[in-house]
Amino acid sequence: MTSPDLPHYDDIRHRPILTDDDAVRLLGPLLGTAIRRQVWVMFLDERARPLPLLMPMTLAVRPGTIALSLGLFLAEIGRAEGAGGVVVAFERRGGAAIREADRAWLRAIRFACVASGLPFRGPVLCHSSGLSSVPSERYDPLRRETDAPPRQTDPGR
Repeated sequence: MTSPDLPHYDDIRHRPILTDDDAVRLLGPLLGTAIRRQVWVMFLDERARPLPLLMPMTLAVRPGTIALSLGLFLAEIGRAEGAGGVVVAFERRGGAAIREADRAWLRAIRFACVASGLPFRGPVLCHSSGLSSVPSERYDPLRRETDAPPRQTDPGR
């Protein structure tokens, strides 16, 4: 089933995604509003234009458990698809305000993107009202390109 509101790939494939706001404009009609906690990945060509691959991925229980494996996954799929970049959206139910749990997920996703070696846009936030760009200082004010993966905490401590 297709919707007349959804863009067709031929209509978007020549639009480069140069900023997080470009990513929000492109992904907004495709993702709509949040249904569950997951990550969406869209690969870009060498000129930052969308490739015909948009993948949802269910998340682990805690953000620290995914950072490195997601980075390796992004690198491998990116290589297989000849990608020149990636756009990542973090989906979760709730409002647009960034919560502490969101910060942990956004840091983990950002680390995965850096670890993949691919240029990236996002992560953007898909919430119950739509999509928003999230500047990195809102979830990781001390971030650096060489960030270590998020620390896993032992719930028994």
